[in-house]
Amino acid sequence: MPSPTFPTKAPRESPRTANFLSATGLPASDVFTARTDVEDPYAPESDAITIGSRFDHYGLQCPDESRPWWSIGYLFTSLLALDPASGRVHAFAEGAVDYIELHRDIESLVSP
Repeated sequence: MPSPTFPTKAPRESPRTANFLSATGLPASDVFTARTDVEDPYAPESDAITIGSRFDHYGLQCPDESRPWWSIGYLFTSLLALDPASGRVHAFAEGAVDYIELHRDIESLVSP
């Protein structure tokens, strides 16, 4: 069943990543919280999925290369983001102005 929080149309850069997310959805556990209700608290004209738009809403600095990445959820005190072009998963730690790479592709988040 497709994840209700992600588009089912694949971006030009990486159809594999978008297809994977729309087919499997995101994990749910006590450790990982998928973002829910992406429209709240954002205005209708805001892009609640991309990191850049999200950081702008809160007046936070966002590294230029990460502006188009998708917000996928939270792991403890870190915001997790997905680069839809490469499929890599990154973390923005609470209070940090930079990010770290966690996984080389979104499929790494799925447990066997």
